[in-house]
Amino acid sequence: MEFTVDKKTLENAMTNIVSVAPAKAIKPILSSVLIECSDAVYLYATDMETSIRIKLEGASAQSPGKTAVDAKTLFEIAKNAPSAQLNIKQENEATLDVYSNGGVANIPMLDPEDFPALIFDSTAEPIELIPTLSSEIDRVIYAIAADPMMRALNGLHFESVDGHLRFVTADGFRLATIDTAQHVKGGDLTIQLGTPADIMRLEDGNASHYIMPIRSTEV
Repeated sequence: MEFTVDKKTLENAMTNIVSVAPAKAIKPILSSVLIECSDAVYLYATDMETSIRIKLEGASAQSPGKTAVDAKTLFEIAKNAPSAQLNIKQENEATLDVYSNGGVANIPMLDPEDFPALIFDSTAEPIELIPTLSSEIDRVIYAIAADPMMRALNGLHFESVDGHLRFVTADGFRLATIDTAQHVKGGDLTIQLGTPADIMRLEDGNASHYIMPIRSTEV
């Protein structure tokens, strides 16, 4: 595997990757970034609740391959690299080599086959969020459970009801719902977006990078 990418492009991508990949995980593979190089270069990360895929725009792939390395290590290398262009190669079975301005950094690799399988539906039509949704989210966000252990209740839920989008939050004591004017396709479903930090990503317009686990409506 080999590709060339602008330092700033990789740094910006890794900023998003490390926001998802936990720094300390039970399994080291969950602290890694999966790098897939084919016709384009893609980065993947997951904490088993939130998953992210980023295409490195402008990256030039010289040879295909797939590997996984510690996400924080690659982020620090990208952030502190002295040159504007980085050449990244897998030249052996042990390390991924990042060449920058005559120097090289060696990152130990993990087995990419240990990385959790992620499914991103590239054929799905994105939902174009109307401007009023931000204020409607604000009207239900108060009922999100603050306890992170209440995983079924500490997120914002989406429901498709009669072709319209409904927001639902609950903390075990309070329930808040609001029906929006947003049209969506498909049947009834509930998706946990995640923590308030994930909700802020939605309001920033970056939600297309994220997939969230579909949960039962019975919580």
